[in-house]
Amino acid sequence: MKVSAPWYTFVHELEELFKRDAGIKVQYDEQANVVKIFVDNNPKKCDALTKLMPTEKTFGNITMKIEVVPSNNVTNEEDICQMFDDAFCGNSAYECAMPIKSLVGSFNYAVFDNRVVQFFNDNMADINGNKSMLYEDIARDVFGDKFAMFFCTTAKDKALAKPLGEWP
Repeated sequence: MKVSAPWYTFVHELEELFKRDAGIKVQYDEQANVVKIFVDNNPKKCDALTKLMPTEKTFGNITMKIEVVPSNNVTNEEDICQMFDDAFCGNSAYECAMPIKSLVGSFNYAVFDNRVVQFFNDNMADINGNKSMLYEDIARDVFGDKFAMFFCTTAKDKALAKPLGEWP
């Protein structure tokens, strides 16, 4: 049995997060230890991902670089929720991003599809080499705490979804 390093899990998470978007391709260069995210013909999405993605991810003493291609120059500031909407437009794993105002302040939420994703990941966590997680967990791992964004899933049954403040 082959066991892979933890950064391979991160690469698999990126691939799963973006595989439902035909305009994005994730490629890992093992020699340079760089993950490249290619964005096709959508400068707005490319700029949003450039702002959202960390430029590095550290796993112990190994640092992996992350590049968004082709555009790496962002000039104007956008609202964080709008950046997530732009980055994930056309991706059916993503529903929306929204700010929720409360008495103690405003909080941003990125809402993902409520679905368990399973992908091949040859590490010791599963003897069969599978990794199971939710899209929100993948997004939390990928984006980290770089932004004031909470990641959650949509209610599977829309009838169960209640507006904020209606819960007992």
